[in-house]
Amino acid sequence: MKKDASISITPKSPDAAFLIGIEGLPIELCQVRQGCLYWLHTESEVDAISLCRQSLVCAQADDRMVLVSTDDHSDILSEYPADCGPAVLHFYRLKARRICPLPVLVKDLDRVLSLHKRLVLLLLPIEMVLSELEALQTLLSSWAGWVTQNSCVLVLLTYGLQSLQDTSLLPLNHILSGAASLRRDSADYAYYVSYWRNALGAFGPAELPLQRIDQTFVVREYSDSTGSVASDREQVIFDACVLEGMPISMAEAWRTAENTEQLVALALRASAATIVFCLEDPAKIDSLARTLHTIRRQRGKFLKLVVREMQPVLRSLDEHLLVACGVNIVVPVGTHLSRFFSLLQAVQGQVFHGELIPDPEPLIRARYASKLRGMIHPHAWIEYVDGLLVDDPNWCAPGTIVCLRPVSGLSMELISGQLEMRRDGDVACDLDGVMYLFLFGCPPHMVNVALRTIFCLPVEHIFSEYWSYGQISQMRDQSAAMKRIMRSSVSQSSDNKIPATLGRAGGRRVAVDIERIAPRNLPAFNPVLHTLKLVAPK
Repeated sequence: MKKDASISITPKSPDAAFLIGIEGLPIELCQVRQGCLYWLHTESEVDAISLCRQSLVCAQADDRMVLVSTDDHSDILSEYPADCGPAVLHFYRLKARRICPLPVLVKDLDRVLSLHKRLVLLLLPIEMVLSELEALQTLLSSWAGWVTQNSCVLVLLTYGLQSLQDTSLLPLNHILSGAASLRRDSADYAYYVSYWRNALGAFGPAELPLQRIDQTFVVREYSDSTGSVASDREQVIFDACVLEGMPISMAEAWRTAENTEQLVALALRASAATIVFCLEDPAKIDSLARTLHTIRRQRGKFLKLVVREMQPVLRSLDEHLLVACGVNIVVPVGTHLSRFFSLLQAVQGQVFHGELIPDPEPLIRARYASKLRGMIHPHAWIEYVDGLLVDDPNWCAPGTIVCLRPVSGLSMELISGQLEMRRDGDVACDLDGVMYLFLFGCPPHMVNVALRTIFCLPVEHIFSEYWSYGQISQMRDQSAAMKRIMRSSVSQSSDNKIPATLGRAGGRRVAVDIERIAPRNLPAFNPVLHTLKLVAPK
């Protein structure tokens, strides 16, 4: 055996358990245990290398790993950032592609490296391993004794068209702690688990459909397909802060976690329990969304995820983000404790039927307002608004477009002087005699309130009517209409004629009583101040 390379990679985050790196795989089926031997099989070498790469990329900060193969794979992580992968990774290459070196493989490893608490990935063609069942059993038994002695983990990852039936490995279940295979049927993949044992228990059989995105295998559907029976359906686990100091002795199936880290650890072991998170800091919404997404993806649709808002921190965009990341219910701030317990009772038996987003990051980024604010050019206005319209059916509109027609006789320059936008992300522009506002994060029913705060004069004094658009499809239509106006060489008249951009179906038109406001004094000019020269009397 020849040593190829040794690299160090910047740690990511501490975690004691090694994991098989299939994204979305339930924790029971991806966690491995020290002192155990596991066997995975794929039909092609490309799939085996991809699976091996995923397992290396998802390694944690204190993981120490070894890759042994018949070829040079020392560049397997070359395309990934330096902060991906285990803390230490060693590569070794077998000189011969036959079964003879395998019995002495572990002795060679012992001579060159301390294997204590390391994960060893052995990437081999299936023909090197399979022979008569008795010889194979002897080989695996020797490896099993070796990993137990070294308190390490050995994952045998084989590839080849020769079928490795799950039934053929069942007689070896006293030696192997897990047996699984990755198979391809047409363009689809499936991950078959014959059995899997780790610190969480024994699981299987299971079948999970996968899809391959670039070089990454992702579980396409998530369910309780681990073969385990959910015995925790009545259990409720609280973040301690949501109980407001009330003891939990009133319910036998209730328990509390002292902090979020402990709550997440318990959630990742649950199957159908109710997990209640506390939210009292707006700065923690992003991390909570990522945590909920991970839990929902790993634990499936039967787990009930509840978020209780302890302080008024959630906007409509925030709540939509949490629901898209797998939350069953968000309990709003101010909900009495007795009402809160009633809502928990109502969520029992629920199944999460929502479509879990594949990646929460685009929605997390969409929550943040741009540093743009106030009057901008129509080109910049359209580009900004178009960039916020996330093409996701689970996502809500990022705000509301408001189109306002000025009172006859008032110039747009004068009206712009009455505009005072204080929030980042709120922008305005003037196009064809109409003022267009985009109010970031403002739902349509709050437009009247918003307009009273961003104009110095009452809105009915300076605008005869306005239209609001709060749906993504409507906002796209408005953007397209504005682009047509800008391309047109003919100026649209604003005399008592509703512009094309204001006459679209679905917009909310608000008329203002002109006769009622006519007698009022309206500013008709901008005053110019001059210094008067004072002359003393003679």
